[in-house]
Amino acid sequence: MAAKSILSATRSFNLTNARIEAEALGSGAGGLVEIKAPAITLGQDSEINISAVSGTGHAGVLTIAGTTITAVNADIKGETFDEGDGADITLTADDIALTGTLINSSTKGVGAGGFIALTADTISIDGGSAIESDSFSSGDGGEIILNATRSFNLTNARIEAEALGSGAGGLVEIKAPAITLGQDSEVNISAISGTGDAGVLTIAGTSITAVNADIKGETFGEGKAADIALTAEDITLTGTLINSSTERRRCRRLYCFNC
Repeated sequence: MAAKSILSATRSFNLTNARIEAEALGSGAGGLVEIKAPAITLGQDSEINISAVSGTGHAGVLTIAGTTITAVNADIKGETFDEGDGADITLTADDIALTGTLINSSTKGVGAGGFIALTADTISIDGGSAIESDSFSSGDGGEIILNATRSFNLTNARIEAEALGSGAGGLVEIKAPAITLGQDSEVNISAISGTGDAGVLTIAGTSITAVNADIKGETFGEGKAADIALTAEDITLTGTLINSSTERRRCRRLYCFNC
């Protein structure tokens, strides 16, 4: 594995127009980066990169932990381009806010997409942000776990665990008491080509509100369409598409549970 970078502050951490890298540019694995502080800001044009660019190694491991995590027009990359899997990326805080920010743990080789987890009281993702754990070759899409103890909001942003090659779509889980999928939000676990099935999506809370949102779990090759489950006391969909179809007319599953 590439070198470790441990950054710990007792009050605040700010990264703006700067980058942190623990990449593997040869045959090794990406490195380890840990950032810990009560107030963490990833500002304009900031970048954290733990990718494995070539060879058999996996991408690295990134842990960001604090009371508040705010990212504005930042890039967090943990990609692989050969045999390794995408990165493990974990953000933990009371409040997480992402605006215009990319978190990418995809694979462009035979490895699988990585693991991305956000855990907080409140999670807000907007302003063109994207969380991606896609597969562009024979590997499967990765896992994205988003868990909030109070509220989750996705607006003008997207979450993807697609398979764009021959692999299967990934797994996405969203859990919070109050879940909002707002204007121009998208969750996509499709399998675009090849033999792989689309992925699995679970959205669970007390209330789920979707307004002009897209939820996609399509297949365009030989695989089955996605399993999509929404579970809540109250589910309200307005101008929203939930699509678990396949052009080859194989089985599809769509569940809405009003408990």
